[in-house]
Order: sequence, then structure tokens, then C-alpha cells
Amino acid sequence: MLSFIPPLSSLSLMVLGTSFFMTFITVHLKQQIATDFEIGVIHASYYAGILVSSFSVTRMIQTVGHIRVIAAFCGVTVTATLLQSYHYDVILWSICRFFAGYSLGAFYIGTQSWITAATENHNRGFGLAVYTLVIYLAQALSQELLFILPDESHAPFILSALIVGLAGVPALLIPRNAPSASFATPGKFRHFLRIEPFGTSTALVSGLVLSAIYSFGPAYAFVSGVSAPRFMGSLIIGGAVLQWPIGKLSDKVRRRKVLYGVILFSLLPVLYLLFAPLAHWSLYLAAFFAGGFIVSLYPIGVSMVYDYVKRDDIVPSTSALLFAYGIGSVVGPVITSHFTERSVNLLFLYLALSLLLLFGIGLITREPKYFINEKPVDFIPVPRSPVAVELESRVFEEKL
Repeated sequence: MLSFIPPLSSLSLMVLGTSFFMTFITVHLKQQIATDFEIGVIHASYYAGILVSSFSVTRMIQTVGHIRVIAAFCGVTVTATLLQSYHYDVILWSICRFFAGYSLGAFYIGTQSWITAATENHNRGFGLAVYTLVIYLAQALSQELLFILPDESHAPFILSALIVGLAGVPALLIPRNAPSASFATPGKFRHFLRIEPFGTSTALVSGLVLSAIYSFGPAYAFVSGVSAPRFMGSLIIGGAVLQWPIGKLSDKVRRRKVLYGVILFSLLPVLYLLFAPLAHWSLYLAAFFAGGFIVSLYPIGVSMVYDYVKRDDIVPSTSALLFAYGIGSVVGPVITSHFTERSVNLLFLYLALSLLLLFGIGLITREPKYFINEKPVDFIPVPRSPVAVELESRVFEEKL
């Protein structure tokens, strides 16, 4: 169990240093002369970097090992972050954010594949649960760092770079090499779209809506007169807390019905935020429930697909669904910017339309008649990361 400590320590520091910085970027650019389209492009570049890393970094790990990859891309992230503090230019910042996203993806691949290789059948589920908890706690706690930083200074850039720089230390100081790990073979999105179109489409739409929230949620909070860190923190905590009971409900009730319900319940806080009064405490409560329901979409969609694929297709399906989520994450901020340029409240109109689109896809598609695995697989809450394929899919394999 001690083998979990170095990668999880590094992962928590990396998430801590990058999550608050993303919130800061949106508010900082909103205060400056940047347009919403520029903000959308900058955030889309970040997600594009994560997506590209998911299918190009594995060869590096196989060549030089987990630890060197983790250390190298900590350095790249530090450089990209500090370079942004020098001068604002949409092209420069987009390039920096692309490399920051690529580095984060490479870091995730290194740490997660390390955890995967270090776990065995009897403790792999525990490893995934701890890994998930670490990510959500680090994301939520990181928002509080913005309260201790002075306004209009280079402090956020410096603090983010310092924390990310320290993220490589736990992995570098272990007395032995990290274990070797295998990597998933990507599957074809169209193949799984034919098998379970509703669940597969959920992965794509989840990327569209969650990237929009993370990119423009802080801007909405800033304009609405509430704390952007607290607003985003409420959203993240909601996602961490509510997906567990919702997921367990989907183990007892037909998942398709649960997914319909989650979409409809997601619309309630989303529509409230579209018309909500400014600077009101209820915005935090609405963010909590919006995050809780929307974050639950992806793992339910994945579980639906797992119900209808063969055991040998679990890893390829996970890879294909995460790739679809990544594509949605890249496109989402750019599309959202066309809404928020008119009014930042229209972020939630975009979210509502996306959720209604997903609901419509469910109505016009048919559910497969038979479970391939004789019964539904157990739901496991997972963070949506393009590099969690092996750890997540192996836990599901053990439950078949």
C-alpha cells in the first residue's frame, strides 16, 4: 500500500497547482481586454493539449520510464505558466496553455499508469477510489488559494509554478524505479456508438458541457458578484458528492431511466442560474447541484456502454469514450464563447441546449435488448481523464 504514496502525492500537488490557476485565468482575462472568444480559444488549447497527450506520451514512458516523464513535464508546465506572466497575447497564451495541458496529460499518464501497475486485484478498487478522492479534494481545495493571493499581481503565476515544480519531488525521491505498465489499445468511437448510442453520446456531450463550465463558470461568478473560487469549489464538491449515490441508484434502477432523470434534474439548477439574481447565496447551492448532476453524466454513460460490450472490449471502449470526451472538451469552450459574448449568463443557455440535445438522442435511439455480461456492471465513480483507461477498466473487468 505504501507504493501508492509517491504517485498520489505528486498527483495531488499537480492538480492543486493547475486547478486554481484555470479559475484565475478566466477571471484575469475577463478583467483585461480579452474577448470571450479569445478566452474560449485559450481554454480549448489547454484541452487540446490533454487530448493529444493521451495518445502520444505512452511511447515516452515505455522509453524513459514514469519518473522521468513526470519530472520532465513538471518543468514544461512551470515554464509555460511563468511565460504567461510575461505578456498577454492570445497566440502566446494559447501555445502556453496547449503545452500546459499536454504536460498535465503526460503527468496523469505517468502517475495513473504507475498506480495501475502497483495495484493488484484485491486492492485495485481501493486504488481507484483513493485516486478519485485525491483529485476532487485537490481541485476543491485549490480554489481557496485564490483568497490568499493579492489582486493584479504575478503571484498566481508564481504560486502555480511553485506548486507544480514541487509535484515531481515525491516521485523523484523514491528509492526504487516505478513498476512497468501496459497501455490501452484505442477503440473506434463509431463501433461503440452503434452498440450503445445513448451512453456513447453522453461521453461526447459531457465533454462539451463540463469544459464550458470550467472555462466560463468563473467569469459568470465574477460578473454575478459572487466569489469565483467558492462558486467553482461548490461545483466541484457537488460533482464529488452526488455522483456516488446517483451511480449506486443506477445499479438498482435501469440506467437509461436514471440518465434521463439526471439530465432533467441537471436542467433545474442550470435554468435557475440562467435567470438567477446577482450576488445571491443561492448561486453556490445551484452550482453544487449543477456540478453534482452534470458530473454524474459521464460515469453513467460509461457504465451503460460497459453493460453491452464484451469483456475484451472493455479497455478499447473506455479509450474510445474518453477520446470522445476529449473532443467535446476541445470544442466546448469555443462554441460557448459565441454565447457568452452576448451575455455571460448565456453560458447556461448553452448548457441547457446541450443537455436537451442529449435527452433527444436518448429518445430517438433504441436500447440494446440484452446485456452482454448477463447483468449490469457495478457503477464506479471516475474522474474524466483521457489517461485513466487502464485503472478504471481493470476494476470493471473484475466485477464481470
